[in-house]
Amino acid sequence: MPIYKSCKYCGKIHDTKLICDKKPKKKRKEIDMTNEMKVQIRQFRDSTAWKDKREVDFDFQVDNFMLLCSSKTL
Repeated sequence: MPIYKSCKYCGKIHDTKLICDKKPKKKRKEIDMTNEMKVQIRQFRDSTAWKDKREVDFDFQVDNFMLLCSSKTL
C-alpha cells in the first residue's frame, strides 16, 4: 500500500517513493582537466614526495583510536 505525502517542490500529492520532476538537480563543479593532468596528480599523490609533504605539514598521533592532527606551524 503506497504512502502519499505532499511534495515540497511542486505542492502536489505523490507517493513517497516517487521522485518529483520539479526537484532541482544537484549542481556539480566541473573541473576542466586533461587526462594527462589527472595522471600527473595521481602519480604525485602516490609518490613519497606527497607523503613527506604531508608529514611535514601535520603531526599525526594515534591515541585511543582517535586521530589527532596538530599543525607544526602554530
